[in-house]
Amino acid sequence: MGALLVRVASAYFGLSDETDVFREGRMPATCRVRWAVSMVLHQDIGWGKKRIAKFLIKDKKAVHYGLKRAEALYRSDARFFDGVELLRKEVFP
Repeated sequence: MGALLVRVASAYFGLSDETDVFREGRMPATCRVRWAVSMVLHQDIGWGKKRIAKFLIKDKKAVHYGLKRAEALYRSDARFFDGVELLRKEVFP
């Protein structure tokens, strides 16, 4: 499930190499993919922060911060909102 979300989010947010999501770095497109995927995994699928951190190869603090950023962007950024909704449609067609 997580791999599908990463693939779809990478295409939507313009990330040329979806494996960048699992590497070090804080490029804007990479972060948005991580945050959107984390949000859907956490809110809609029920994964805990620890499981998301293990999947994304990040620490739990990074996931916690990412979920906070995702919530803020979801409310204020129409493109991010549309991306999260697209991911939700992939999970729950």
